[in-house]
Amino acid sequence: MNFYKNLFAKNKKLDQSGENQEKQTFEDLIEQYIGLAFEKQMDLEDIIYGKPWQIDMAKQQLVFGDDLYCSFQLLGTFSHSSETWLWAWGNEQSQLPKNIIEQSLELKKIGEKNNIELLKFPKFDATEDDLHLFGIIASGMFNSSGYYVADYGQGTLVLTFNNEDIEQIHKKNDTHNRVASVIPQLIANYDVNHYAAIKHYLLAKNYQITFDDGLKLIATKGENQISAEFDNSSRLIGLKG
Repeated sequence: MNFYKNLFAKNKKLDQSGENQEKQTFEDLIEQYIGLAFEKQMDLEDIIYGKPWQIDMAKQQLVFGDDLYCSFQLLGTFSHSSETWLWAWGNEQSQLPKNIIEQSLELKKIGEKNNIELLKFPKFDATEDDLHLFGIIASGMFNSSGYYVADYGQGTLVLTFNNEDIEQIHKKNDTHNRVASVIPQLIANYDVNHYAAIKHYLLAKNYQITFDDGLKLIATKGENQISAEFDNSSRLIGLKG
């Protein structure tokens, strides 16, 4: 599995809520949450990247540097030797506390409900790039401060985390100009369905969709407006905002 740069640019039409009527796929979940997750990760570049990290499982704390304490949820682990992913809910050998795998268990339920193999099976082959997709879905779905891919030598942990100081930074950066600037960076970094990802992102940022025919999308929030135009393959060809 390697969806990181190929998330299938399907042509689709979403209703005002941004939902499809059929069962959701893994790609649908990525499109739904990737904008919001990507925006939050941009904020984290100057806050946590490059800092040492440590985890206290008993206290449910993820610590960056000496003084940035975050609560966390463990999604799962990636083994470097076998190149396999193991969901935290499927890691029975480690006897993980239930309170740190709640999000992992919720993702399992979604996988079972929608028959998404990558969420309902405990272990499968994966690549390191795939780990970001799990973080994207979870951090967006559960409105976390962000996600972190933590390499501990023999493997890699994927966690979501929350911190009030980081939340204040997210709120400070929550402007119309920021939203308009995130959109082109988002589609430049991820090969997703542009129309679906942009619409979901705008809805997540509390914009109202005032016009949508599949080729043109107009979203408003107060006095601000973003207009996006797409070709027949749902690729963005014009953006004003």
